[in-house]
Amino acid sequence: MSWNVFLFSFSLFLAATMVRGSPDEPARKSYIVYMGDVPEASINAADEHQSLLVNAIGDAHVARSSIIHSYRKSFNGFAARLLPHEVHRLMGIYARAPSFNDHGYGPAPAKWKGTCAKGFNFSGCNKYLSSLQITDK
Repeated sequence: MSWNVFLFSFSLFLAATMVRGSPDEPARKSYIVYMGDVPEASINAADEHQSLLVNAIGDAHVARSSIIHSYRKSFNGFAARLLPHEVHRLMGIYARAPSFNDHGYGPAPAKWKGTCAKGFNFSGCNKYLSSLQITDK
């Protein structure tokens, strides 16, 4: 085998390894994550999509390279290359989805002493939707 063919083959191998990862690592597959209607103009959808991916993946650089496209004109969502456990982490709810709209709901009862506990797979609370934080008090 000539030197040029060897270098070319080796370069292809390196490129494939960098894209795919190690042979033991499962392949990333493409997914579309639907988040509802077109986001409000005040919301930077691409930043929100990136933030969700960073939370699911755990690494900002990998999240940035995994995103394929942010959908902001026809609907709110994004396409990304994800591993199976990352997909599982994204199966939470999206508080800004129309089905969780809190317009028309009054304030929480005065006796309720809860707080909004934003966390790993939860994007926020409103009057309709809240999270539970258990303490040992």
